[in-house]
Amino acid sequence: MRKILISLLFVSTAAIGSGITPDSHREKLFDIALSKFWGNAVGRDGLPIEPENEVDRVTLPISKETAHLVFDIGEISGYARWCGVDWKAHFLKLTSSARSSGFSEKQVAFIGVVHGVAQGVVEYAMTSSGMTCNDEQRQKVEKMIENSPVEAFPRLAKLPR
Repeated sequence: MRKILISLLFVSTAAIGSGITPDSHREKLFDIALSKFWGNAVGRDGLPIEPENEVDRVTLPISKETAHLVFDIGEISGYARWCGVDWKAHFLKLTSSARSSGFSEKQVAFIGVVHGVAQGVVEYAMTSSGMTCNDEQRQKVEKMIENSPVEAFPRLAKLPR
C-alpha cells in the first residue's frame, strides 16, 4: 500500500512539479532547520553563521513564501538525487539566483539548508519505499528539473520585510 501511495505521489508531483510535503509539515521542518542553522551553517568565508540577537535567532532569515518556494525546488532535487539525475546544477542555479536577487549570505545559507531538508525528505521517502527509478521515471524527473520553479526564483522570491 505504501509503495502505491508513493507511486501516486510521484506521478502527481511529476505533473505539477513539486509540493508533496504538506504545509503543516513544512512549517515544522522550517522550525527545525532554523534551530539547527545557527552555528552549524557556514558562510562563504568558512565561518559559522550566528544570529545577531535573540530576535534573529527565532526569526526565519527568509520570508515564508520564499521558504515554501525553496522547499518546492528542493523536493525536485530530492527526486533527482533518488533517480541519479544531476541535481547540483539545479541547486547552484538556486543559490546563484538568490545572490543575484539581493539575498544576503546568511539568507543564501538558510536557502541551502531548506533545500537540503526538502531534498532529503523526498529522497528518503522514495528510497525507503523500495522503489527504484526506471527510465520512465527518470524522464519525468528530467522534465521536473526543466520546469522547475528555480527559473522563476528571481521573480517569485520575496525578501523578508
